[in-house]
Amino acid sequence: VGGTFRRTRVGRECVVGLVVECEHCYTTRMEAVDLYGDLVVESEEPYSEVLARATTAEKRCQELEAKQRELEAKLQQLEQKNTDLQTKNVALKRNISCLYKTAKEEIDRKNAEIAQLRSNTSSNSKPPH
Repeated sequence: VGGTFRRTRVGRECVVGLVVECEHCYTTRMEAVDLYGDLVVESEEPYSEVLARATTAEKRCQELEAKQRELEAKLQQLEQKNTDLQTKNVALKRNISCLYKTAKEEIDRKNAEIAQLRSNTSSNSKPPH
């Protein structure tokens, strides 16, 4: 059994089919069995060309899949880094808030101490009656 490949377009998809010719039966080339006879044929193409294109397409597909895995790994790393940075950001905001409150309380305490010292100084400097 011998045959050739045909590239056939069905809608937007390209289908590759094998046209089989039976050498052992009483048929002529015109009566060859076409496994894809119901499909519309655009052009015939030798098997080696179809195989070369299929191999190229498979290689490109493998390259794209490898690139996809690489990008997915990078995305996962970036998402983890983002999560870590968000956690640090929350901690830093909490720390700066505590520092601000502590500084404000310390300033209020110092102001009260200054006011008390002024009050003591003014009461000590007044002459007795």
